Amino acid sequence: MWRPGLTRIREEGIHGRSADAEPFWTDVQEDYRAVGYDGSPPPPPEQIGLRHFPPEAGSLFEEVASLRYPFQVLYRAEDYLANLATQSSTHALGEARSAEFLARVRRRLQSLGWPQLTATFVGYLIVGRRA
Repeated sequence: MWRPGLTRIREEGIHGRSADAEPFWTDVQEDYRAVGYDGSPPPPPEQIGLRHFPPEAGSLFEEVASLRYPFQVLYRAEDYLANLATQSSTHALGEARSAEFLARVRRRLQSLGWPQLTATFVGYLIVGRRA
């Protein structure tokens, strides 16, 4: 419900990896590393804590609520690969490394018989009131 004076300020989602995730999610980390992705594999969703306004927003907004929503998305392997091709982190690799990365993931999915994949995410909604 909308109330005057409240402003929905920020939404985001973070990829997690549940304990019962398909082996694909562990194995695909090799493909990420092979093309130079920085970072670590996604943590279990229960280890992804609340998110808050960045410090620079403190003079503009008073945080009213930070809500956390774990959810899962079922992908056909072909759809997951198509989605991966649109992500900014894939584009940031540059044309050659992006093509290599997508080819590696395609081969991995093909070797698994193009399975259905369950991706786990934690979504957030942070609500604030104008200061």
